[in-house]
Amino acid sequence: MTTNITKMKTVVSVSKGTKAAMKVKHPTEIYEFIKERRMGRRQKVGVFVGLKDRAGYIVVGWSRANIKKDRFNKETGLKIARGRAIATIPFAFPSSLVKRGAKFCERCNRFFKGEVSDYTKNNLFKGVIVG
Repeated sequence: MTTNITKMKTVVSVSKGTKAAMKVKHPTEIYEFIKERRMGRRQKVGVFVGLKDRAGYIVVGWSRANIKKDRFNKETGLKIARGRAIATIPFAFPSSLVKRGAKFCERCNRFFKGEVSDYTKNNLFKGVIVG
């Protein structure tokens, strides 16, 4: 029995206020860290991930640490966000991330030159008015 594991070929990370210096031919994923002011300094507390799946749809996932109980880990956060992006069960944005999530979805639309899938939009913003 053989298993084929395909890895993402290209990952691009752009922090707020910076420009990407890389030229990417076929991007499959982008991510953006969520930063908040904690104890006088800005700390990473979560991450948004945008993926383009094999069918050509753009899907978005998120991860956020409970800062009062644990520390944010980049690798674990990205793994959780990727899992939520491709999951068949929808994971809606928490109310504290809705505005940032809407901006990230717009960024995904521009980056991948497409539209975030209706299924993703309807489930991420379930019961929330974005404005």
